[in-house]
Parts: sequence; structure tokens; C-alpha cells
Amino acid sequence: MQKGVIFDIKRYAIHDGPGIRTTVFMKGCPFSCIWCHNPESLAPQPQTLYTRQRCIGCGECMAACPEDALTLTHGGPVADSTRCRQCGICARACPAEARETAGRYERVEHLVEMIEKDILFTEFMEQRAPGHTTLDGTIYRKGMQDLKKEITAALAGLDTLNDAQATGKAEQLNNHPAPPKVGVTARESGTCHVYFGKLLGASTNGRFAGQPQSDGTSPSHGADRNGPTAVIKSLSKMDQIKN
Repeated sequence: MQKGVIFDIKRYAIHDGPGIRTTVFMKGCPFSCIWCHNPESLAPQPQTLYTRQRCIGCGECMAACPEDALTLTHGGPVADSTRCRQCGICARACPAEARETAGRYERVEHLVEMIEKDILFTEFMEQRAPGHTTLDGTIYRKGMQDLKKEITAALAGLDTLNDAQATGKAEQLNNHPAPPKVGVTARESGTCHVYFGKLLGASTNGRFAGQPQSDGTSPSHGADRNGPTAVIKSLSKMDQIKN
């Protein structure tokens, strides 16, 4: 039985890629990007995170720790790494959610079951969204590249000399929403606003130096004058299929 460590499942994900998706965030990322949105993904094992601003100093975490690994300091509870087993009991005991566990083990079968529950919703939403193509349920069960390889192989296997329907089959394959001559669906990078924000100083709209230039595909800070509906309408005018 295969299993892995994940730290989040995001439904209705529309950033960092095309279409509407269910995104599974896994731990153990081998990169260390300076613009990393999720540093909790770097360590391969579950870990306990601590947010000082949330701590109310109640001491519940120290009382709950079975290893007596927490010590109260002026900066809040500090964990002794030689004692802490990353069991997560302190996080579950914290009423202010100052301590939380990032990462849990999930079976592949369980993940697939959860993801498949979202397929009906994402298909419905993408059929209503201008510029999106759902490719029925196929694209959710196999990658775009694998699907295109299957179409290419089917075209190469047609017998135009002995099969009277070969021409019609070829036309049907070439008219598939993901024919081999069409590039992989792509859009502008969903993280470039973070990278370039790291390189820029403070701007006149109130953005601090080093902060993202905008919140994803939203307008830059302070520039949204017509509300979220206008943003969605603007994005829907973009060609979401063109490579």
C-alpha cells in the first residue's frame, strides 16, 4: 500500500496552472526557491510549526507534551529538538492554533478517492468558463502528455489502404480537444509576481519593498476599483488554450 506525506489539499485551485483543479501539496520539495510560498513543504516528514503572534501564553501545549520537550520563555514556548518527536499532540492542545502540524501521511487510494469527488464540480465549472476545455473526464485521470501520445499513436496506427473508415477516424482524432499538434495548455506563471516583487523596492501604491507585486492574477495592490467580478471578467477574456 503506497502512501506519502502531504500538508494540504486545495480545492478550486486556479493559480500556478491552467483551468480549475484540486491541488495536493506534498512535502519533501528538493528546491529552496527564494520566493517559495510554502517553506513547510521542504522537510520530507511531518513537523510542528509555531506562530508567535497567535500564542496567548496559556501553557496548554507544555502540559500536553508527553516528552516534556517545551519550555516557556519570553518569546513563547520553545521546543527541545532532542526530545520532540513531532507527534503533534501540542498542536492539537493549543486553543489559539499557535502550534500546528504541517504534514500527514495519506494513502494514494484515499487521495484519488478525494480528488475524484471534485471532478463533477470542476467539469461543470470549466464548461461554463470561457476558453476552458474539460476533455470529458479523461484529462483528470491521465496527463495531457499521455493523452496526446495516445492520439499520436492512434493516428500512426491507422490503415489508410485497407480501412475505408480511416479518413473519418483521422479527422475525429485531429478534431479532439487535445490533438498532438496543439501545445500543452499553459498560461503566464502564477508566481512571477512574487519573484519580481522580491527584486523591487517599495512602490507608490503602498506596497513594501520585497513584497509580491500583486495577489496572484488579481490587480496590483490598490488598483482594484471595480471588485472581484471585474477581475474574473477580465481574466475570462484571455486565451486560456493558446500555448
